[in-house]
Amino acid sequence: MSITLLCLTLANAFPVYIDKNSLVGDLKDVIKAKQKPFFDSIPTKDIKLWKVKIPDEHGDQLSNLSLQDQPELFATREIVDYWSK
Repeated sequence: MSITLLCLTLANAFPVYIDKNSLVGDLKDVIKAKQKPFFDSIPTKDIKLWKVKIPDEHGDQLSNLSLQDQPELFATREIVDYWSK
């Protein structure tokens, strides 16, 4: 079963479609491919991902977003471990 995730890079939001049983490392590969040429010079292993929920009506939270309190997603874990619904 696949899942659609909304990803955000420097205020650029884009959807990513991936199987829930794929690894977070696979998600990094998909994100890198979708963001060509922006991520061309960045090794996939250096891409950091966090699960952050920002409701549409609270877009102002982006300017004050702090990832220090958010757990980083591990490349070796399955996506379903983070998004089970």
